[in-house]
Amino acid sequence: MCSDIDATQQLGNYELRSAVTNGGQTYVGIRTDTGEATGPFTWINLTSHPGYPGRDVVCSASINETNAFTGQPHPVHINVLTTTGLVYETTCTADPTGPTLTCDNNPWTELVSPTP
Repeated sequence: MCSDIDATQQLGNYELRSAVTNGGQTYVGIRTDTGEATGPFTWINLTSHPGYPGRDVVCSASINETNAFTGQPHPVHINVLTTTGLVYETTCTADPTGPTLTCDNNPWTELVSPTP
């Protein structure tokens, strides 16, 4: 069983996290962080999205924002690594004006995986 968490904060008014729980479920979360006030995380379970590689094989997660400095809605990429070395990715959209995170049941796609 694996657990993992990753974080990113680029604009200063919100934070993002990706997490894999012991049960093999993958979540993405967002919370307000203005420096004066930090809000609670709103978590979205990505495990039921099409193409998820399986609860028993996902071991770690990472998160990355694209074009975060524009102040406009932009892609957030969530990647997971399986115990067999495969890498999968799905994408959500972060809107810094909320801040909100929308994942719209986007499918997981297998990426070209690293080789040992």
